[in-house]
Order: sequence, then structure tokens, then C-alpha cells
Amino acid sequence: MSDRTLFIVTGMSGAGKSQVIRALEDTGVYCVDNLPIDLFPIFMELLEGAKGEMRPFLALGLDLREESWTSVSPPCTTPSASRP
Repeated sequence: MSDRTLFIVTGMSGAGKSQVIRALEDTGVYCVDNLPIDLFPIFMELLEGAKGEMRPFLALGLDLREESWTSVSPPCTTPSASRP
């Protein structure tokens, strides 16, 4: 998925996640709101197989308070060797 940008939209209940998703969708971003965490790895596999058939910008509305998030999430950053 190197040629795509993935936005993960999260927040507390009532924080405006769905409004952000709708605003991104209005700008042409492919959006999925309230994707169950357990489906995240399957969704990512589907994106990998989609090749050029998907838009370059994607957004997911997720509830990261679910315990299973840490077991399915990809690393968001690469640790730096220069950090103490």
C-alpha cells in the first residue's frame, strides 16, 4: 500500500469522528466508518490486492479503545536508532 495514504480517525464518543469521515468523503477520500477492529487486517489485505482499483487516499473510522487493537495494528512508526 505504498502508493496510498491511510487516515485513521478515532476519538471518544461524540467527538465528531463521523463528521470528519463525512468531510473527508466529500473531498473524494474513500471512507469506512465504524470498521470493527477484528476486520482491520482483512481490510488491509483487500487493499493490497486492489492494486490501482482503489483511490489513493483512504480513511477509517475506528474505535481504538477496543482491547484487540494492539494485536492487529501495524507499527505506525519505525523506531529511530538515535533515540535514547
